[in-house]
Amino acid sequence: MKLSWPLAWGIAAIAGLVAAAIAAVVLTNRPTDKASAADIEPGDRLAAAMEGLEQDSFYVAPELRHRLTDRQFADIQQAVESADQPFYLAYMTDTTSAGYYQNYNAVDIIADHIGEDGLYAIVDERLSASETSRGVGFAYIDTDTLLGRDHVALERYASAVAQQPEEPLVEGSDFWGGPGGGFAAGVLFAAGAYLALLFIVWIAIPLRRPA
Repeated sequence: MKLSWPLAWGIAAIAGLVAAAIAAVVLTNRPTDKASAADIEPGDRLAAAMEGLEQDSFYVAPELRHRLTDRQFADIQQAVESADQPFYLAYMTDTTSAGYYQNYNAVDIIADHIGEDGLYAIVDERLSASETSRGVGFAYIDTDTLLGRDHVALERYASAVAQQPEEPLVEGSDFWGGPGGGFAAGVLFAAGAYLALLFIVWIAIPLRRPA
């Protein structure tokens, strides 16, 4: 049986709708690529950071310690400790040869190792922050807080994190609001494509045909 153009396009559009909906569910439930202390063996530098943060909530790697005076170190530590919720901050070099891939991996490993609900952050030598949290939400921190000299930027950043209100952690959240939102978004996109195809096949093409 030969299908008419409208029917063929309709079948194709419906198939696309189903595929989009399935893809939305798959994407919103995909496993995260998050490093953990269980599957990465920390190198000496990362192990030192984890040990240091077990003792104090602010850790500075030896290669960066010369950038801060004792007074500056104390001021930053005081800002970190002023948080109403547990907050751990490490100031360390971002490197690919220290038992982790990059600092955004290292901060997850540290959080898993410490094992306490709270906020975790690493600021590198370029004053770029990598952040994560456990059990609570981590509010957006303006990158302008890390502008300026190291001790000024670090103290400002620590104060900004410490002053953020406690926020509940929404598990499985994403841009579309979870699997349901992803499914609905996929259906809406596919439905829009289907209506556009119907317009082209049933209205636009016939109008362009010569009488």
